Amino acid sequence: MPAKNDLNYTTEELLLARICKAISHPARAKMLLYLMNHKTFRNIDFSKQYNVSVGTTHHHIYELKDADLIHLEYTNHQYFVTLKPENLSLLKRILEFYPN
Repeated sequence: MPAKNDLNYTTEELLLARICKAISHPARAKMLLYLMNHKTFRNIDFSKQYNVSVGTTHHHIYELKDADLIHLEYTNHQYFVTLKPENLSLLKRILEFYPN
């Protein structure tokens, strides 16, 4: 039986774990920061701008999607990626709890 069932984690705890996993890689953190400033990007533009393969970009995009941090719109062999800022609220609450 998976550990998440053994300890009866709450939905909020599981979401926080997915968010933390998603932002733990610098490429995904870069994507989120980019989205905070630019609102959207195409996967192929991100790959070209940061010299990352399309496959690697795809992997990172789906890690962010799994954490429900982004929205994808697929058109003509490319993804338009936008941020779901409402889903960062849990992380924001935790970060605000720990003052500098």
